[in-house]
Amino acid sequence: MKDKWPIAYKVAKAYTIDTDELNKMSGEIDLGGKTPEDVAAAWIAAHEADWKAWAQ
Repeated sequence: MKDKWPIAYKVAKAYTIDTDELNKMSGEIDLGGKTPEDVAAAWIAAHEADWKAWAQ
């Protein structure tokens, strides 16, 4: 992966998410009836600086 997709590799290596944040997102899906796609899209919109830094 490192040689074939270097940016994806960097993102995968740098990816972190706080356990509390992950639990909140899981709750929105399991208890709130939201789709994983909607929860992920909301997280992406709210954390642009975080995920952009992963590819740096």
